[in-house]
Amino acid sequence: MLRVFGLLDVSTSTPDALCPPLPEVEAALAGLVGGLPEGHYSVRYALQRSVSGSKSIRLELYGAQPEPLLARDLALDEGGCDEAARAIAVVVERYFERLSEEPADAASASVAEPPAPTVVEVSDAPAPPPKVAKTRETERPKTVETTAARQEARFLVRGLVGWTERKSPEVGVGFGFSFLRGLSGTLDLTHVLFPVREEFEETTLTNHSLRLLPSLRLEARVGDFVGGVSLLAPLGIEWANGSPLVDARTGLRAVPGLGGGIHISSSPAARWGWSLEAGAATTFPDGAKRFVVTNSTGQSVEVLAASSWWLGLRIVGTVRPFFEETR
Repeated sequence: MLRVFGLLDVSTSTPDALCPPLPEVEAALAGLVGGLPEGHYSVRYALQRSVSGSKSIRLELYGAQPEPLLARDLALDEGGCDEAARAIAVVVERYFERLSEEPADAASASVAEPPAPTVVEVSDAPAPPPKVAKTRETERPKTVETTAARQEARFLVRGLVGWTERKSPEVGVGFGFSFLRGLSGTLDLTHVLFPVREEFEETTLTNHSLRLLPSLRLEARVGDFVGGVSLLAPLGIEWANGSPLVDARTGLRAVPGLGGGIHISSSPAARWGWSLEAGAATTFPDGAKRFVVTNSTGQSVEVLAASSWWLGLRIVGTVRPFFEETR
């Protein structure tokens, strides 16, 4: 607990969160709060987190009575902790400024909470002394805006499971990267869990399939989520084997495609996240390499390319290994 002017104590129930650090709150109050009415006052604050991951500061001002004279929830944006100390000082200073305007007999009685400013804008330049916002008593403070640098993820690692037109689940890994605000890309490599098997003349053929799936995404924030549309260019990579075979001139072949998709993802400000994705594309198997195999009886058979279309539904888990500061 720290003391300011000998009349105002400051404390926090979440000191480890450093949002904001206690010395910064003391310094901000010392710079804004002038003379105080007679008596002893205490400022208490705590960092709160909602289920969705949003943060806010719970601010309370106490006098001699156990009930708080002032209680505020100051919502923060992603970089708001850098300016939270000043926001606390502004609310407290305006409370005492309004209190000083009341008649002397009313100042000693219970005083209703003064409204906080609708928006507190903070910049790096020294700010002039704040003025009292003329708002309704029932109005609640909105988000504290800040121009400070924000922590955002620019690179992420993806792990996914999906369902494709082959009627088999597929699993894969990949990565994503943000180019510009609202524009990002991903590159995934997947494999079907159950390859296609075909029987002919006592010979079993197995057609394996990998899929390389790059996408270019146009995205927009919607509350705590990110939604968008994608340009897809799937590239199927296939090979076949069988038993018993005399000759299998297969090797590898690629089946390109082109299509689009939609997705919705969790906030990019969190280290762990998720994404739900759906896509469809036309593939071009006619130009793919031919697979011809010969069994022990001398019969030859061609393994055709998978299909002329692709459809995928996927659940993706993401992890952001590091964050960058952007403005």
